[in-house]
This record gives sequence, C-alpha cells and structure tokens, in this order.
Amino acid sequence: MENVDIKNKMSKRGNTYREYLMNGFSVLSLELIQNIELLTGREDIQYTTMINWSGIFNKNVVYHKRRWCPLCLESFQKDLGIVYEPLIWSISDIKICDIHQITLKEYCPSCGEKLAYIHSNLVVGYCQHCFQWLGESGSYDNKISLKGQNFILENYKELLEVAPALYSFPNRDYIGDFLNKLREQLEFDSIRQFSIFLGVNYSGLYYWLNKERSPDPEKLLHLAQKLGCTIYEIISNEDLYLKVEVDDFVRERQVSRKSVKEIENYLREAAYTNSVPKSLKKVCKEGGFSRTVAQQNYPYLTQLIMDNSALYRKNSFTQRKKDIENTLKEILDQEIPKSLKKNLDDYGISVRTAQKYHPKLCQMIIKRYKLYIAEEKIKRIKGYEDEIKGIILDLHRKDIYPSIYKIKKVISKPNIFLESHFESYRKQILKSLGYKL
Repeated sequence: MENVDIKNKMSKRGNTYREYLMNGFSVLSLELIQNIELLTGREDIQYTTMINWSGIFNKNVVYHKRRWCPLCLESFQKDLGIVYEPLIWSISDIKICDIHQITLKEYCPSCGEKLAYIHSNLVVGYCQHCFQWLGESGSYDNKISLKGQNFILENYKELLEVAPALYSFPNRDYIGDFLNKLREQLEFDSIRQFSIFLGVNYSGLYYWLNKERSPDPEKLLHLAQKLGCTIYEIISNEDLYLKVEVDDFVRERQVSRKSVKEIENYLREAAYTNSVPKSLKKVCKEGGFSRTVAQQNYPYLTQLIMDNSALYRKNSFTQRKKDIENTLKEILDQEIPKSLKKNLDDYGISVRTAQKYHPKLCQMIIKRYKLYIAEEKIKRIKGYEDEIKGIILDLHRKDIYPSIYKIKKVISKPNIFLESHFESYRKQILKSLGYKL
C-alpha cells in the first residue's frame, strides 16, 4: 500500500485511523512500518513500535497523546545534539521518567494544550500549537517515588530491549497455553479456585484459559507480579510454570456455619449500628451465612439493613452532588481559566463524574476556557506582530535589510517564524516599505 493512501485515510474526518496507534499495533502501524522500511531501506523500523507484542496484549498499550520528560529533552539537546522522544514515554501504564523520577508531562506549559503524534506543525521537542520549547533545565524538588512504577517500568523496558534480538514473537494463544499448563501443574481442578489463587476475575480467567480473549495490560502485569516474574519471562521461560508454588493457599472455601440465633444477633447489630451502613450482601458475606437464609428467617431485619444502606447511598449522592456543584462554581470564579480536566484534577474529580452531576456547569467552564484561549491567542499574535513590525522598522531605518535571520537575532522568540502567519506578516510589512519580494 502506498504511503499516499495512508495520508489520505488519516486526513479524512471521522476516519477510524487514530494517529497515536502508529506506536502500537494496528493496521496503521503496520502500513507505516512497511512504507518507512521501503523508503529508507531499513528492516528494523518495527522495533520503534509495540507491534511485535500484539500477541500478548488484548488492546493497544500506547497513550493517545504525546508525553515527555522535560529534563530528558533538555539533556538530549545539550549532550547529544539530537532531540527524540523514546517509545517508552508513549506506553499508557508508564506515568513517570525512571531517570529523573518526575511525572511525564502531557500539557504544554505555555498554552496548556495536549500534543498529537502527527501534526502539520510538528517539531520534536516543541509544542505544535505555540512552538514553545518543552525541555527544562535544573532539577525538580517534587520528585515522586518510583513505588508502584518500578515493576511496570521493568517489564516494558525489558520487552523493548529484547525485541531486536528475537526471531519470533508470541501469538494470541500463548498466554492461554501458559495458564493451562500452570493450572495443571498446580493441580487446580476448579477454575474458581485458580482465579482466587491468581487474584483475577473468574469469568476473565475462563475466557483466557479457552483462548477466547487475552488479558489486558494491567491484568498481565498483575499475573507476572503474582508469579514473581516479568511478562517476558512468562513467554521466554518454558519451565517457569514448574517453579510456581501454591504455598499455603487454601483450595476449598471455608464456610462458617452459624446457628439461627447467631445470624439474628449479627443482623441485629448490623441493622442498629451507628457506623456506616453496609449492604445486605456485604453483611451476609462478612457474617459467613447466605442472604437467602437471612431473608427467610429475618425478613424485618434484612429489610431494615437494605433500607439503611439505600438511605445512606441517597444521602451520599446528594452530598456528593452539592460538593461538586460548589467546586464547579469555585472554578468558574477563578481569575485565570483552565481547562475543565486540569481544574478537576486539582480537586480529585473525574470529568465524567462532574458531567454526570452538573453538565450545564461543566459546559460553562469549557465555554469560558475556550473563549479565554481564543482571546489569549489574539493577544499573542498581536504582541508578536507588534514586535516584528518594530524590529523591521528599526532595521529599515538603519538601512539593514530585515531578513528573517536579522529579525531572529533580536526577537524574543526566534522560532516564531515556524508559524506561517508571522512569515506572511513580515512580507506584508516589507511590501508596505517598498521592498520587492
């Protein structure tokens, strides 16, 4: 397939080609690899994507927007003279830079926009919207702990490092085959007991064992951690399943047999407690008796427990709704608007939750932010236009031709001419001064 066909597909509105999948595994990434290898004569382009590992993941593992470590970008530019964005930054599960131990950035510090992988103004290391350099020098005082990310980083880095040395990669059946061998070796007759041992959902494990589905990335990492290995060791060590031990895992579920009187006392305590009400299902589970037995013998107490739980949930919902309303109104009163997501992140509220409770307030915040961005864009353009005009007039008075090179030596932001608007504006001023272009 010719590369022009990819360009046409990706330029159509509403197409199913999502440009971020170029780093993952999809028809798009495969076509891009084939075309780039054809154009460059190289045969190793596939290792710059995750396409080799499509057999072990049930969905793409790449994040939908570009992310970066500002300290790494600065280091690349100063030490290497080459700026690039490592593939590992695009992995969704990777949240931090393992070198500098800071959170990967996904918003431009200047304009607040997220950055696409493919864009007409794309310059690696720069924002494609405002052309701000994304690197930063110095150090961060707010370095975060690698706890929780160590294992994830270890797994993905290993997959990326070993890929170029491998001659074959696992297919969709591999994880299912491995789990079936593991179940047989550990002598689990019951899939439910096996799922409890692994700490995974029963229905999910059922589909994995029957090779109808594959684990998602989070579950695959969980399995590796449970088994005391990495994802690569699961697919490379043929005898790994022989080394897994059950330890003291209790295979049979221990059911607590309570007398009718004990059940009554337990239900009564749950119904009249002053603590946070629990659902009847949870009360029965913690008490070690079935819900059916409880409802058949003590319908009044079980109904009271359900009513208490329902009232608590209703009151919690009402209070939650009120709290979110106050938060959104507080956001609307901010002097400098921010995007809805960035504001809600500061309060630990998801956009979906806020829109569920107060869609109109959310829309007001979005509209206000868009208006602010539009006004700031106009101010920015006008500011640079005035600066360009002033520099051109100054050079003209000194009988110096106002070339882009001369202007760049004086202007506050030399890379501003990467934007076609300002180059056109420069030519417009030059024409007004009588210069022939």
